[in-house]
Formats: sequence, structure tokens, C-alpha cells
Amino acid sequence: MNAILSFDRIKMRRSRYWGLVILFPLLLMVGVTSLLLTNMDDIQDGTEIWGTMWMICYYMNYVAIHLFVALLSALLANMEHQTNTWKMIFSTSVSKWKFYWAKVLWLTLGLLISGLILMVGFGVIGFAFGGGATFNPVRLFSFTLYPYLTAYALMGIQLWLSMVLENQSVPIVVGGVGIIVGLYGIQGSGLLQVLPWVIPYQVLFHPDNVLLEFSDIVQTPQLDWNWVLLSIMMGLLFFVLGSVHFSLKEQK
Repeated sequence: MNAILSFDRIKMRRSRYWGLVILFPLLLMVGVTSLLLTNMDDIQDGTEIWGTMWMICYYMNYVAIHLFVALLSALLANMEHQTNTWKMIFSTSVSKWKFYWAKVLWLTLGLLISGLILMVGFGVIGFAFGGGATFNPVRLFSFTLYPYLTAYALMGIQLWLSMVLENQSVPIVVGGVGIIVGLYGIQGSGLLQVLPWVIPYQVLFHPDNVLLEFSDIVQTPQLDWNWVLLSIMMGLLFFVLGSVHFSLKEQK
């Protein structure tokens, strides 16, 4: 596994994977900073600073998590698809199973690092603009890193598709369609409520995460870890199924 991870690190230097991991939270931070600077004279207290961050994350996460996972998965798989190095890699003693799970590790790290950058970056911006007195760490966590933790089931599906399909436009389209499925599914009942595309919206639209007034940002939300646990379990299932499928698939 160490040899596979080392080989992947070399290939990643030539890919845009880590660039995308950093770019997504960076764009949100630039957007928040620009908005705060533009409305500097109208900011009454720190709740408006943190509330602005919440608002941007809230509306971005309608589409961002699904597309972000799809793009990261596609970039990871495309490092091999584009160079067509499958046969060369597996002509050695490299295990397909370990190779697949190395991608799982990189995808998980990429998502978590991106969420951490966003959380820390927003914290620094909030204090820089004078929001220290109204800072609530649990609230900041709830709309930055926490939603990412519900994406494991999505990761399992998207990585599976990206690894077994050569045309990466298909998994990306599936990620886009998943947004529509999730937004409609959240309004349904029964099994619709636990679809991988719906789970992130269970957290996004949770009453504790929907602020009617920016002044509510100081209240500590109740985090429903059941959705995170369900997503992790579903993600592990899809990772196992995807690795088995990948191991049995004849590589061109």
C-alpha cells in the first residue's frame, strides 16, 4: 500500500486534484471577504459576519457537495484513464484491491482537508472582521466541515463509477443529476429519505441549520450524528462493492 500511495503522490503533482481541493474553499473565502468588505459600513455586530458566512455556505451546498465529490472522484480516476496505464500497473504485483482503496484514502483526505480549510479560513476571517465576541465554534463547524461528513455515501458511488468507466463525463453527469434527485427525495418519505444523494440535504435543511435571523447564529445547534454514521456505513458498503467490481473488471 505504501508503494501505491507514493506512486499516486508523484502522479498527483501533475494533476489538478490538490488544486481543486484548495480552490473550492478558497473561492468561498474570497466571496465572503468581498461581501463583508462591500458591506463593511452596514455591519452592526459579529452576528452579521458569521451569518454572511452561513448564508454563502447554505446556498452553495445546494449543489457544491455533490459536484465537488463527483469532480474529485473523476480527477483521481482520470490519472490512470488518460494515460492508459492500467495494464502496466497491474502487470506488476500491485493488488487491484489495494489500488482501489488507495483512491478511497485520497478521496477521503481531499474532502476532509477541503472542509478543514474552509472552517479554519472562515474562523480567521470572522475574527479579522471583529466577530470574536459572537464566535460559536459548534455553529461554525455545523455549516463548514460537518456537511462534508455526510458525503461518504456519495463518495462511494462516485468513485465506483469513475474507476470502472473510462468516460468521466458520465460520473460527473450522475453527480449533477444527484442534486435533482436529492432535492426531490428530501421531500419524500421512506427509503427516499436515506438515498446517498439525499443525506447531505438532511443536514443542510435541518431546522437547527436554517437561520431565520442572523442573530440566531450565536445559538449552539444540535448536530444529528445519525446521518453522518449512516453515510459512513453506506459509503463503506459502496467502497467494498466498487473495489470488488474493479478487481474483477478486465482492464484495457
